[in-house]
Parts: sequence; C-alpha cells; structure tokens
Amino acid sequence: MERIFGTLNVRGDTETVLLGGAYLEHELQQVIEAKFPLAKTDAELGKRLFDPYSGGVLNSFGAKIHVARAMEFIGPETYADFKMILDIRNTFAHTLHSISFAHSDIIEDCHKLNVRKYLRVFYKVAHNPPPVDDARHIFLYSLSGFISGLRSIVTKTASIIPIDR
Repeated sequence: MERIFGTLNVRGDTETVLLGGAYLEHELQQVIEAKFPLAKTDAELGKRLFDPYSGGVLNSFGAKIHVARAMEFIGPETYADFKMILDIRNTFAHTLHSISFAHSDIIEDCHKLNVRKYLRVFYKVAHNPPPVDDARHIFLYSLSGFISGLRSIVTKTASIIPIDR
C-alpha cells in the first residue's frame, strides 16, 4: 500500500487521479471476483463480465461501484465517496483544459468526500499533521483507506463485511 501511495504522491495531479482511480477500480474488481469464483476460472465468463473489449457488463468503474453497493460490499457513505472519486476521475480524464487539485470544482468535490470528517479526528493525535482541507491530501487519504479496506475484504472472502454500514 505504501508503494502505491508513494507512487501517487510524487505524480502530477492528473496522473495521481487517473492512476489512483485505476488502482481503486482494480481493487474493487478483486472484491467482486472473490464472490464470483467462476469469473476467474472460466475465461469466457470473465471476459463477458469484466473485459471492456468484449462488452463486459462490469467493465466500467461505475458498474463495479453499483454492484459492490448492491452486494453490500460497501456501505452508503463509501458508495457516495466512490461515486465522487469516479466523478473527479472523469473530470480529469475528459477535460480539454488544464485542471488540478487547486481548481474550485475539484476542491469542492474533495471536500464532499465523507472520509474528510475522519481526517480531523485522526490528525488530532498526529505530529505535524498535513492540512486537512488540502484537496490533494483528502483525495490521496481517501484512496489509501479504501484500497486498504478492499484488500482486507479480499483476504476474508468467506465472510465479506461491508467497509461501512
């Protein structure tokens, strides 16, 4: 996890958002695949579910987010945060203009992430805490927590418990 965070932390804003979104989507797919074991063992079925080039029904990040919520792998706050991360990622991916974490829309979206409220509590005990209102930091902290949470779910596939409920 620290390797991913370290990689994202030294990248530019666009790379951070696009790579971070890709890492989160990958981990979310791992959780879904853990409950669909045939998707891993049956290559054709796996393609029909996840492969974007074969029209897989779960080929998009958004579809994976909705399925994860429907299957109660994630709770309502995490669901809202994942959708916001998807929106932020799409903004960076599809804009024709220069955009960064300093852009007012991105700051506003990052401040909507539910995880932000936990940062204040967490950093009350930290030495030299980073700025809690920094959009880039909020985004990276969110990704880090969610990726760790999803990885812990995959290691406990026999008893999947939602990240929040």
